[in-house]
Amino acid sequence: MPCRACCLKVSMNDAAGLTLFHPDFHTRNILVEPEDPTVITGIIDWQSAAIEPAFLFDAETPDFAEELPDEEHLNEDRAAVKKQRTAEARLRSNANDSRHPGNETGGSGTA
Repeated sequence: MPCRACCLKVSMNDAAGLTLFHPDFHTRNILVEPEDPTVITGIIDWQSAAIEPAFLFDAETPDFAEELPDEEHLNEDRAAVKKQRTAEARLRSNANDSRHPGNETGGSGTA
């Protein structure tokens, strides 16, 4: 039976070994079979890939392995996005009105 020190040494050697690292590995870069999404058909976006020691990236978690936000936070996020889009639409509308003074509500467009 190997001692704990031997096991620790093997583990450290494994972590120092070279690993092919894909820095942009997330669900949008994983291609799957349309009929069976459990079958991976390809992985894209390799331009920043590198061969690095495994321990350099031990704290990185791919987005598909992270905890999903709860429903309350999703609703808050949706409300914030809706509020932002409404504000942006008002700004666009105000910008259009200032460029075309005769287009305001109630304006005749004549001097």
